[in-house]
Amino acid sequence: MEEIQALHSQISTLKSQDSKNIQELEICKASERRFRLMTDSLPVLISYVDSEHRYRFNNKTYEEWHGLSREEIYGKHVREILGEEAYRNILTYIEKALSGKKVSYEQLFNINAADRYLHVDYVPDIGGDDRVNGFFVLVYDITKRKKKEEALKQHATLSPREKEILQLVVGGKSSAEIADVVNLSPKTVETYRCRLMAKLKINNLAVLVRFAVENGLTSSGK
Repeated sequence: MEEIQALHSQISTLKSQDSKNIQELEICKASERRFRLMTDSLPVLISYVDSEHRYRFNNKTYEEWHGLSREEIYGKHVREILGEEAYRNILTYIEKALSGKKVSYEQLFNINAADRYLHVDYVPDIGGDDRVNGFFVLVYDITKRKKKEEALKQHATLSPREKEILQLVVGGKSSAEIADVVNLSPKTVETYRCRLMAKLKINNLAVLVRFAVENGLTSSGK
């Protein structure tokens, strides 16, 4: 009888432990769902890469950029996702992060046939034994900022006269109208316009206007 009671007690204890374990598992799953929901809502790339350079987590933005599902990315080597050339270019940063150091850098990447300037942060995941298990990755798209910086550099190479003519061209004036404003011949105005477009590496008027508007180089954008 005592043995039966002892066995019953053990079974009751195991059931209690199982119930507790199930509750803890549900809590963990709920926390994971909240974390996933939060990271998926952010317009930045978030991922976790282990010590073998393999992805163990990525958010929804990462999937959208690369055109791959979460399952297709999980466990893949960084080289497989970014390509051999990009991997070689960032390998030094990866190795630095896996040595336990925080890393930040800006670089041009080609992702899904689109060139993007990215600001990248690596934060090492250091365990209690001081072992680096991997690193967290946070990526911001800074393409617009970089393009504007480049546009301003190109704009700075223009002479005062070229800048003046650029403003008038963007304002919709013809070469003849510009010639009257700046007291030059239409042919000379055309020469200035061709010269400034060559400096800006632009080959047609529509692109020139869009370039000036997008980069705040119009008189209203100054």
